[in-house]
Amino acid sequence: MDDVRWFASNAYTALIVPRLRELGLRIATEGDGPARLAVAMSGIAAVRAWRFARRRRTRLLLYIWDLPPGGLREGRPDPVWWVAGRFLRIPRPWGRYGRGGYLSRLFYIARRADAVWVPSRMTQQSVAEHFGVVPHLLPRPRDDVH
Repeated sequence: MDDVRWFASNAYTALIVPRLRELGLRIATEGDGPARLAVAMSGIAAVRAWRFARRRRTRLLLYIWDLPPGGLREGRPDPVWWVAGRFLRIPRPWGRYGRGGYLSRLFYIARRADAVWVPSRMTQQSVAEHFGVVPHLLPRPRDDVH
């Protein structure tokens, strides 16, 4: 069993994986084998990580880089449910987020994740305000951290 199943949306969000492996963690970046923890390194990777975590009955850590202020506006998320291994979303006719499907699923996942991490205080405040989750502040990795 792997320690972590790492879900990266791009090469940047996987840069730290080799160093974590050097420290002794068994990290899978692909496949569907069992793991103790699923890590979604962005909102874009959240749905894949959520599906893996539900299928494998493992914990989920979600890292949210930022929330687009224009996409949130004064709206609210669409109602979302997890039903039979799929997301079911009912779009609001008005008063919804600008990117309704993406942000509504992210809202649902963040509210149910075992932990949510963010890189800045501004994102921490935004996630707390719009998603009702107080995330842990974990600054973004820097090039000098090897």
